[in-house]
Amino acid sequence: MDNNRTSTVPIVPQQYRLPFFMLVSCFALWGLLNNMTDNLVPAFSKIFMINASESAGVQISFYGAYAVLAIFASILLEEFSYKAGVLIGLGLYMIGALCYIPAAIGQSFDIYLMAIFVLASPFWRPPATPSFSPWGPRKRASAV
Repeated sequence: MDNNRTSTVPIVPQQYRLPFFMLVSCFALWGLLNNMTDNLVPAFSKIFMINASESAGVQISFYGAYAVLAIFASILLEEFSYKAGVLIGLGLYMIGALCYIPAAIGQSFDIYLMAIFVLASPFWRPPATPSFSPWGPRKRASAV
């Protein structure tokens, strides 16, 4: 096995760099969203003057999106393509993020829960993960 690390083959070829970094930024947003839910539970308890069990609706809304929408996401991927799944998922992510505006204006906990549910929809994550595999050269691929 050749362990020469001075290869001139780039890890991500030039023509794939923009889509690669766009998908990487999606995973950063996903991580931010996962971390945000933990901070929203105590904040919503104080802001909306509700108890901890009611503010746990944030976690239920976030992880409930996985439970409810995962089947629809798999049907979408089977029917269309991974690219369509990523685009629809990012569209839902954008809609969920924009729903925070009326929720903040109206000070509505229910609209926040709906926005979190839409924002956490699992449509783009499953197709985005294997999208990385064909971008690099076969020489650098890991063997399973």
